[in-house]
Amino acid sequence: MKRTISIVALLLVALMVSAAFDSAKSDRLFYNENDYEADFAYLSESLKSASSDSEKAEILWRMSRTRLTLTDSNKESMTEDERLAAYGDYGAKDKPSSGDTQSAFYYAYTSLQYKETPNAYHWQASAVGRAGQEHGALNSLGKADPMRKLETKALEEFSSFPLETDSWYVLAILYRSLPGKPISFGSDNYAISYMRKCIMTQDTENRTNGTNFLELAEELWKRDWDAKKRSKEFASMLKSWNKNQKSSYTEMNKYYEGYLASQGSPFWVAADLSSISDRQEAIALLQYGISVINYKLPKASGSLAKEKMEEEKAKLEAKLAEWN
Repeated sequence: MKRTISIVALLLVALMVSAAFDSAKSDRLFYNENDYEADFAYLSESLKSASSDSEKAEILWRMSRTRLTLTDSNKESMTEDERLAAYGDYGAKDKPSSGDTQSAFYYAYTSLQYKETPNAYHWQASAVGRAGQEHGALNSLGKADPMRKLETKALEEFSSFPLETDSWYVLAILYRSLPGKPISFGSDNYAISYMRKCIMTQDTENRTNGTNFLELAEELWKRDWDAKKRSKEFASMLKSWNKNQKSSYTEMNKYYEGYLASQGSPFWVAADLSSISDRQEAIALLQYGISVINYKLPKASGSLAKEKMEEEKAKLEAKLAEWN
């Protein structure tokens, strides 16, 4: 009898282990296979059997990530009301309405109720930003500073944030999109520094990062500094970088461009940043992004991943053709 009970107990333990949430599986479906539907289905099922607050938090911020990305992918076939319902039509300080149990904002907010994590703050900020974009410039302007505070919290108040690249990307887009003082806090140079930080912390194993290379290339092309001006400005930025070593992480990295230029040539161009122009670097970024995709395309994990890589490559090639 005792033997029978032991066998049953072992079977139950085995079932519990097999049902445990596998974050690597979710991330593989999302980043490697780009199968967002399958990822969301897996996360939904996992949430039903999640037992600890920590596990629920990990599942829920991923549900926010995947809900938001699914909406981005299908936005052309959705009405504005449908997109707002999927993103969550809220400000950073709002609580989800009682009838909302499926928006990207709801999942991130609920994740934070179980456990505060930088990823949940990031995806909450992203959902707020998408809703602001749906409503237009004035609404986005009103949501900008609360979004910045959420991303700053994610970057500065946790001992570890492996996906910090995503928060740098959002900050870069914020600073690039907004007007400067006295209306708001926008700054093209800070945006470029943050996008450089995004690229230097990006996941090169699971992502192609074509969007990051394109974003920085477009910002540099627009700024259009020659090598002489870059050299002078980078020296000034480096002084500010050194001066702000005791400042907050996000404040210091407003001048990251100066620090990076002092380190020689980055991995996407075979030249010191101070020796080339903005537009020369922009071309190099596009060429490098295309080479990464060409390398990874034959190894794509399924048709969805291949399709996304080809779309990224087409955007980079189109921009390169436009500038050449």
